[in-house]
Amino acid sequence: MKERLIPMTALVCSIGLMSACGGNEGTVANSPKTVTETKGELPAAGIDKPTELNIYYMYSNWTDEDFMKSFGSLIQRKYPNVTFKLTQKTKGSTIQDMVTAKADMDIIIASQSQIFSLGELGLLTDISDLIKANKFDLSRLELSAVENLRKITNGSIVGLPYKINAMAMYYNRDIFDKFGVPYMKDGLSWDDVYETARKLTRLEGGVQYWGISLNFYQNFLTLNQYSHELINPKTRVPTFTDHFWKGYMENFVRFAEIPSNGLTREILNKQNDLFVKDKTLAIMLSTIGGVSGLSKESSHLNWDIAAYPVFKDIPDMGPPPAPTYMLLSATSKQKREAFLAMAEMLSDESQLALSKLGNATALSEKSIRESFGDGLVELKGKNVKALLPSKMAVPITWNNHTIVSQNAISNAFADVLLGAKDMNTALREAQEEAEKAIAELK
Repeated sequence: MKERLIPMTALVCSIGLMSACGGNEGTVANSPKTVTETKGELPAAGIDKPTELNIYYMYSNWTDEDFMKSFGSLIQRKYPNVTFKLTQKTKGSTIQDMVTAKADMDIIIASQSQIFSLGELGLLTDISDLIKANKFDLSRLELSAVENLRKITNGSIVGLPYKINAMAMYYNRDIFDKFGVPYMKDGLSWDDVYETARKLTRLEGGVQYWGISLNFYQNFLTLNQYSHELINPKTRVPTFTDHFWKGYMENFVRFAEIPSNGLTREILNKQNDLFVKDKTLAIMLSTIGGVSGLSKESSHLNWDIAAYPVFKDIPDMGPPPAPTYMLLSATSKQKREAFLAMAEMLSDESQLALSKLGNATALSEKSIRESFGDGLVELKGKNVKALLPSKMAVPITWNNHTIVSQNAISNAFADVLLGAKDMNTALREAQEEAEKAIAELK
């Protein structure tokens, strides 16, 4: 789900999702309408005949080369008879277009915020029987990613996570050197980062320098370290006017209010370029998944990584994970083959290859986690370990109420950051807008 201000660049991965503190009460009532069952699938040694798998990707930033490098070729190492047809979300090939055209889809690759809507379209199927028949061991996977999927689908397993994303912090060493400011380090609080950003936000020699980026503000909400829900899981009412959001959002608004910041909508939209191309942005808050794109685009940039900032009252808590899932399409005519391909993406060998390419593994295996980025020459000497927090917050609950409410709170946050509205007004209007949108769902 694209956020209204941010252009999708190579730095933006599959993320627009999660963080949670509540139980399953709200999820049960709002789970996808359609989760079919896949029964009676018998295990087989492999895929012994030519098979074309139709892959649908819920975004549009995957080149054929990148797809084969980080997905297709990993499956073909075990199943050389398999070929792929990749379709991405572009004009004329949205997921709704695919359903209307009754186009073949075997595996759908999506973020957790998109799963509920896929269920509404009748595209989800429970793969529990396939897991059992093929003796696939779920305990090898990152537990939070599996449990999060169950929470979205009211207990069903409709797919498997194959990589994890989360928020991260990158910085330009040259700007720090220019102004004599110490480099970022792991374990910094948001207050520490604010003081650093304040020192680096300035007009110098006719050039405007910005201390920190705020263009991922939507993810500050849905990937919040407190796991605070957008929707109360018991009452299914938006939480935007409770005690939490005003104080939480003020933590970020103060960055926008740094003197000489001059934050505008145009600047928000181009903050990735300010970091990579213009080299006038000191600190970029982005995603773990962005590191591979950053390493490709920034050979001319003297940059490094520091652990994502923490709040002083929860000093050991990193942002929640944002898994990317492989979902078995309910319309697939070759479910066994599709499942075997999915399972191979989660073999130790495939996950090790992905991890070395800068994709955080969906497995709990420590040695594979620690191999992150080893295959990217551009990351040699970088503080790569800072990208993988030892403790991650619990994801929020995603259902149809969360989805329709997300835009309201994100737009309110943007209005406050840009000085278009005061905090109280923005949150009150977001609450009213979200409540109206939820009422229209009934």
